[in-house]
Amino acid sequence: MTEITLKRGETELDFFAKGHCNAAENGVDLVCSAVSMLSCTLINRLEGLSVFLKEKHISYEKGFVEIFVRWNKRDCALFDNSIDTLLCGYRLISNAFPENVRLSVTRNEGKDYYVKKKRY
Repeated sequence: MTEITLKRGETELDFFAKGHCNAAENGVDLVCSAVSMLSCTLINRLEGLSVFLKEKHISYEKGFVEIFVRWNKRDCALFDNSIDTLLCGYRLISNAFPENVRLSVTRNEGKDYYVKKKRY
């Protein structure tokens, strides 16, 4: 199972994805491919917006993605739109394949989560 955790504050995103979907054999698992593609898209989009980031940590390898980014309040619309779009994709996959993908989303309106003890 792939577990995806997304914590979203007003000016920060803490994202973590771990595991394999196991919906089919390795190499032909379309569910895992879809999750991976969305994760790659998120990383690519954040890299494209990196000039607007105050803080950035992106780490990934096979079966694992970890992202923490922080931006200025004036740039919220840039990030909100991108994250909303990708979150829609993750929700579609987790709703269609709940036995393979677990999604946990927390949104803290008007505040941020600052993880004092970060995983990285």
